[in-house]
Amino acid sequence: MGRTSQLIVGPGMFRLLLALAVVANHVTKLQSGLAAVLLFFVLSGYWVADLWAKTPEPNRVATFYLNRVLRIWPLYLAVMLVCAAVRNRVPGFSELFLFGAASLPYPHMIGTEWSLDIEVQFYALLPVLGLLAARTPRFVLILLVAAIAWLGWRFEMATGVVNIAKFLPAFAIGMMLQRTQWSPDDRTASISLTAFIALAAIQGWLWEVYSVPMHALFHGWDDDALAAVWIAPLIPYVAASLHRPSDADDRVRGDLSYPLYLVHLPVLLAFQEVYNWRTEFGVLALLALMAMFTAAFWLGIDRPAERFRKAFLATHPLARRYRTPISS
Repeated sequence: MGRTSQLIVGPGMFRLLLALAVVANHVTKLQSGLAAVLLFFVLSGYWVADLWAKTPEPNRVATFYLNRVLRIWPLYLAVMLVCAAVRNRVPGFSELFLFGAASLPYPHMIGTEWSLDIEVQFYALLPVLGLLAARTPRFVLILLVAAIAWLGWRFEMATGVVNIAKFLPAFAIGMMLQRTQWSPDDRTASISLTAFIALAAIQGWLWEVYSVPMHALFHGWDDDALAAVWIAPLIPYVAASLHRPSDADDRVRGDLSYPLYLVHLPVLLAFQEVYNWRTEFGVLALLALMAMFTAAFWLGIDRPAERFRKAFLATHPLARRYRTPISS
């Protein structure tokens, strides 16, 4: 029982592992990036739904949006402006404010801002989604979410506009986990993790034997759909992790996931301009630079911004009736 429970990491550590999976996607052959991002969406569905449930009247919607703006934009804008200065390019409206960033042509300024655009779209719709979830029978809600996701996928195929609808099932799973507060036992979580690792091993084997990632064998399948199949067995593990105690160290690990997610790709792209990182020393140097810039942006921007957010929301009239500390 004790050994099994040790396999289930806290929510902060789990977020950091997801950020590291995105890093691995960019520096190794493992196609883990999309799966990690979809799991980030599941976590976002959980925590943001929980935040919405704890945001009281009056001015509930305005307070919720203010909370999200203060959480997402300070660090994002800092990284965006540094990247713009390095590239000597003025960022556009979508790059600064995120709406539409997922649909911009490559190369992107940061490289991972597309997922933040989807997050922001989710925040914008959360009040409506919360009302819909509370008033719709579960079976009907599942069918509705599936239909919306299909329409979103078709819309993207037709127009090239990446939208929240396509990714709605991931957020909806997180919202459902928050609503039910499902906490699987250790055995169920361990089986879930084993199934996920088995699929990852199959993907690695396919690459070694056939020199192609798993998604390349499924012609006509959307990469995001295949990533969703990969992460589906892991949902019980995610639910168990969400209910693990989170101490100060675990919260720090979770906080580091956001700056790491934002800075790792710009660091990689800048480093490869001056050095071939695809060597043993190059990889170590690259990872060290990523860690250094992650720590610098976390200490210099993210931590002060978070202190301001929590203090402001605790004293500002829009949030004066918060009954619990602002932490999400």
